[in-house]
Amino acid sequence: MATSKLTQKQKLFAQEYLVDLNATRAAQRAGYSKNTARTKASLLLANSGVQKLIQAAIQKREQRIEISQDQILIELARIGFGDPREVLSWAGNSLTLKDSNELSDGAAASIAEVVETSQGLKIKRHDKVKAIELLMRHKGMLSDKFNCKLPEAMGVASCQEKALAAQAELLRLREERQALLRHNFTCSTKPGTPTSSKKLATQEQLKLIKPESNIHKPI
Repeated sequence: MATSKLTQKQKLFAQEYLVDLNATRAAQRAGYSKNTARTKASLLLANSGVQKLIQAAIQKREQRIEISQDQILIELARIGFGDPREVLSWAGNSLTLKDSNELSDGAAASIAEVVETSQGLKIKRHDKVKAIELLMRHKGMLSDKFNCKLPEAMGVASCQEKALAAQAELLRLREERQALLRHNFTCSTKPGTPTSSKKLATQEQLKLIKPESNIHKPI
């Protein structure tokens, strides 16, 4: 769908989605009913016109603040692979902090803060492990419990489109689960099966449709 054919509400949803990347809250702020916001959000994220509008807005924002993915990855690499010997020098019991004018851009980027105490200067470095973890996720070396593989026939090409489609699918699954809970979902059992067995079977079936909670937003 072309973005020109979108309704005013759909365009407003795309704008609101960029605020916090929460589709349900974005739908509510765009004017959709609170009772149907989650369902509407799922449909809106699956709408190709809305997806294009969101992606275009993200690209404009990146150009406006002049931050690219390459810059972010370079900064993470500086933190993740920073060598403390670029900032400090030590021998025996002697520890010396190098002059800030002598530090390279990469070495300076690895430092989170410098605090002056009664015993001298204290430095705090950024979390190396966290930086490396983010780089590994970007390279696909780490996978989360929830891994939504979308068929190529859907025409979902970019990472951003896949992320939006995955979130739409998650919202749909959650809506289905809530519908089952509202209607007191029960499973079929053989005649004469005790009520307690029915309850246990129902709980086991509900576990099968319980959505994963360990979901990460696209970078």
